[in-house]
Amino acid sequence: MFEMGAQQECELSQGALGRLALAEETEDFYRVAVAQNPERAVWWFLQAAKQGHAGAQAMIGVASHLGIGIEADRLHAVRMLMLSAAQRDPIAKAYLPTVYAELTPDERLLLEEWLRKAGAIA
Repeated sequence: MFEMGAQQECELSQGALGRLALAEETEDFYRVAVAQNPERAVWWFLQAAKQGHAGAQAMIGVASHLGIGIEADRLHAVRMLMLSAAQRDPIAKAYLPTVYAELTPDERLLLEEWLRKAGAIA
């Protein structure tokens, strides 16, 4: 069901497939978040994030920060978390300060340049 919606670019279906790719069934049939297929999860989260899905943007931010299913990249993580936090995603709002604090001075300059190009700062 989610596959069909995801292929038709439904951001909710794409986000759901991302979450499912990170899950595995336990003996009591609950799904638990474990890295079953992080690359597939990231691919689906990216599809939903490109359409503005705040939860998917937050997950890409966390994955980019930790290097799970995607190359570790603090700057990309901060950008995705900022986009998600702007939509009031609680995970992004809580996680963003941690990743931002780890940016190097050069990364902060690149972030400032990105924000300026995006029109977020003057």
